[in-house]
Amino acid sequence: MKGSIGVLLFFSFFAVILITASFMFLFFPQREWGFEKEYYSFEECEKIAYEYVKSLYPYRELQGQNIRLTGKEIHDCKSCYSFEYRFEVNSQVNPGTRETAKVKFYMEDGKIIETNYSESLIIEKTLCLEKHRKAQVCVEIYEPVCGNNNKTYTNGCYACLDEDVIYYTKGECV
Repeated sequence: MKGSIGVLLFFSFFAVILITASFMFLFFPQREWGFEKEYYSFEECEKIAYEYVKSLYPYRELQGQNIRLTGKEIHDCKSCYSFEYRFEVNSQVNPGTRETAKVKFYMEDGKIIETNYSESLIIEKTLCLEKHRKAQVCVEIYEPVCGNNNKTYTNGCYACLDEDVIYYTKGECV
């Protein structure tokens, strides 16, 4: 008899815990394990977006300048935004000239979900210019490229250090 009372008390206690937990999830849907869900403000996302643009290959490698926010949009969900930036870069089509580049991306909860580049930045071949060949140090970022010699390099910097490479394309060699 004593054993069955202990089992009954255990299952009663367990049932109370389950009911309490269910009640909390029903009436407090914005809470996740006792912490408020963090939402990013528009201003916070705009700062993240600006730093993201500066870290992009076109801005870093093509000597980007004059970043301008040209479009922004708030979407239906919390912390969902779109941003569009324009900036000047060295032209890959006409070396020695500058052109305007555009990048647009969609963010959710402070993370970049989708990125779209302007057509001028989607280039099949990137020429290795003399200044690229004289690089003293290459950054250790894995962005594989395929040299015209059909050899895969860690990134464009390493490809251009090879005197046999005249140009490279994005992605590994097939």
